[in-house]
Formats: sequence, structure tokens, C-alpha cells
Amino acid sequence: MDMELLTLCEVVRHLEGGPVTVTSGHRCRTHNKRVGGAQPMGDNPGSQHLYGRAADLIVSSPPEVYAYLCRRFPDRYGFGLYDRWVHVDSRSGPAARWEG
Repeated sequence: MDMELLTLCEVVRHLEGGPVTVTSGHRCRTHNKRVGGAQPMGDNPGSQHLYGRAADLIVSSPPEVYAYLCRRFPDRYGFGLYDRWVHVDSRSGPAARWEG
């Protein structure tokens, strides 16, 4: 796993005040496709999960954690907001934000 990703997970753990559950980390292409992850195409590398640079974390308040991460790292990384979890990734290049 990517060390920068582990640092992001630690930021979330600290914000939560304790352990967080990782529901998805590094994925093989077959599993990534099965769960609907972004597929590599052309210049698009696809899901950061394929490269060990992403984790989906169950947190107590996904909207609050997502908002905090977006404020703390406005120009870096990838953050996604879902009903029960947040996606964090340590992608290089432009920041990415989405709600799913």
C-alpha cells in the first residue's frame, strides 16, 4: 500500500478519535470490475484501488469527514462521499471530488 494513503487513513482515524473500518483497499482488476470500480482506458488509469492508493472507510459521519478532508487538502488527493463511507486516495495530479 502507498504510504501517503496510510497517512490519509491516519488523518481520518485521528478525526474519528479511534479505529475506522476499511471496507475496500487494494483490488485486482477482476474484483474492481465486479464492484463497479473505474476501469483503465486510454490515458485514464482507472480506479486508484488498482494501484494500492485508495481505501473506502466506514466513519461515523461521512459528510463531516468528507467536508473536513476537502477543506484540509483542497488541491490534492481524491475524496468520495457515499452514504455509509468515504473514499480516500493518494492520487498524484489534479484533485478529484465526487458524491456517489
